[in-house]
Amino acid sequence: MAVFESIRKRSGLVIVIIGFALLAFILTDLLSSGNVLFNANADAVGIVDGEKIKFNEFNTEIEEARASNPQYAQMSALQLSEMIWNQHITRILLGSIQEEAGFVVTSEELFEAIKSNPNIQNMEGFRDPATGAFNEVLFTSAIQNLRDNKESTEEARAQWKNWVGFERDVRNQTLAQKFNVAVMRGLRMPEALVKYEYLRNARTADADVAYVPYSSIEDSQVELKDGDFEAYYEETKENYRTDKDLRSILYVNFAVQPSANDLAEAKKEMAVLAVEFKTNSNDSAFIAANSDYPYQDEYYKEAELSMGLDTLVKGRPVGYMAGPIAQQGTFQLIKVLDRRMIPDSARARHILIAFAGAERSQSQRSYDAAKKLADSILTIVTKNGGAFEAFNAQYNDDKMAQSKGGDLDWFPQNAMAKPFNDYCFRNNTGKMGMVATNFGFHIVQITGQKGGASSVKLGFVARAINVSEATEQGANTAANQFATKAKNLSSGWEELAQREKVALRPAQDFASTEEVIVGLGQAREVVRWAFQEDREMGDVDVLNLVGRAYVVTILTGQIEKGYKPLEAVKDQIRPMVMQRAKAEILMKKWNTASKGGQWQKAATAMGGSFGPVTVNMASPFLMISGQEMELVGRMVGSVKGTKSEAVRGDNGVYAFQVRSVTDAPDKGLYTMDVANANNMMRSRAQGQLFQAIVKKATIEDYRGRLF
Repeated sequence: MAVFESIRKRSGLVIVIIGFALLAFILTDLLSSGNVLFNANADAVGIVDGEKIKFNEFNTEIEEARASNPQYAQMSALQLSEMIWNQHITRILLGSIQEEAGFVVTSEELFEAIKSNPNIQNMEGFRDPATGAFNEVLFTSAIQNLRDNKESTEEARAQWKNWVGFERDVRNQTLAQKFNVAVMRGLRMPEALVKYEYLRNARTADADVAYVPYSSIEDSQVELKDGDFEAYYEETKENYRTDKDLRSILYVNFAVQPSANDLAEAKKEMAVLAVEFKTNSNDSAFIAANSDYPYQDEYYKEAELSMGLDTLVKGRPVGYMAGPIAQQGTFQLIKVLDRRMIPDSARARHILIAFAGAERSQSQRSYDAAKKLADSILTIVTKNGGAFEAFNAQYNDDKMAQSKGGDLDWFPQNAMAKPFNDYCFRNNTGKMGMVATNFGFHIVQITGQKGGASSVKLGFVARAINVSEATEQGANTAANQFATKAKNLSSGWEELAQREKVALRPAQDFASTEEVIVGLGQAREVVRWAFQEDREMGDVDVLNLVGRAYVVTILTGQIEKGYKPLEAVKDQIRPMVMQRAKAEILMKKWNTASKGGQWQKAATAMGGSFGPVTVNMASPFLMISGQEMELVGRMVGSVKGTKSEAVRGDNGVYAFQVRSVTDAPDKGLYTMDVANANNMMRSRAQGQLFQAIVKKATIEDYRGRLF
């Protein structure tokens, strides 16, 4: 019953979490500070609204996820923890709401949801052999058999566990769908509001506008005071709120890279290998023994070879060899192993003899029994091709092909399992033989081939260019020398870096659960260092990114959950504060220069422009400057003849005089507008509802210190 394990694996990404497509953003917004190594929280990976999530159980879930899906096996523990963490957030916060509201999934609903799942519908073992359609009797019988035999072997217990997990995932997804539909159907945009928004946005104003850009004043002419920064910060403080602890560093990356001597030594070794490779008769064995990368039994169309490779081997005879060539941190030898015309597509018929444990197999045959049967059939049909149809009807485990006499129709390169593909594209039409794949043993006959292209088989011997101990020690020494000098400073690290002729780079506002530092790539060690409990501002250290670099890190910022302090955002808000200060200067100048009513002359004298505009809120854009939402709103909200004082805008200072205002005609019928507004509102409902729930919740996330 390996089919159930396959179901579980294939369902992983489809029903990971209960339908909230926007949950990915949550993780970075849930981190909080606090020492988790004390008291009752020592074994917690986090706490959500008072419910502790225990580390041991959480870690077990990570390992089970890794084992259940091949795609997860390549992910780090921290990456997988994001998925599991989101599942717990969803279960705790949404689960309680769903339960209180009476949302449940009945046994009947669950059964229907499982039956309709594409992974179930498309599973070969649940299809009627005669029609190829999903067969409910086969399905329920298989589940019953799995349950009855769940304690018979370790494999049976694992399969039953996978099935139970699959049922749980389907139940969660179904419950989420019911809840989401209820939420969306409970939202409605009133027609009166839709009408109001339409009439407001379609109202048009014609006006004369004077515009003086902020760029008309040089930054050096403006003196910013502390009060300017404080006033802007208080006004926009909510923009600088963080729900996680953040750290900032300066770093110097002393990369561990091959020196000129390392390159010369590696090239010398490859030159010796080149002589042996050129004369060697067993190319695949030589590559397996001498290359850092395995032998690839592949043919490449010459016309599709990558740039550079094509000029090396195009038209070259079998046995030709190029190299050593430096390529992506390696030296490579490239040898032409074979040439032939490869068809663009092929057609074949086959009889599949499956065995227990083969992919998609429901057969009870042993591996040896299947091979023996396949050998016997091949012997007979090779002598008597007419027997193929009879054996196909009796033995073919590919039911779809069986119904067509074993025919697979036309298929392109690489559409089939590799051994099957290679047989059909590397042999001639009419050839019959046996091929073993992960599906079983195939008695296959090539019935047709189309097209063709000149193709070449290449052998690659690639060796990584290793860094010598002396080179690595040099990087380590340089890093420690710089760190020693940096430790003697409390500031001025930029000047030190300039004197030492090294690049000092910032990494700002990263959370404890991040793995990547811009400029360093994967650098979990750096993140953990920055968040250590005893870390203090100005700390300097040398971290070893094994095999890649020695990194000098300097802690320059510690922001705890809450509002970022003014000093932490001062550089960020400086452009806006500068803009505000320039606006005050320009508005005073304008109000003085325009007293005589000579707007055009005043605007020109101040380095600006004057002219007519036609605007509405549907497109609050001025050709003379750019988007100005508030300014356009003022104009369309005014009456004819309104004349303004100087107004601060996003791109400069303005003054306007409204020549006319035109109201949009009432459409009368707003059915489609209401439908569109409802669809737009409902499409955002799931994510925004969850954001609101998360914002209200009390969440402590300790994963950054545990992974």
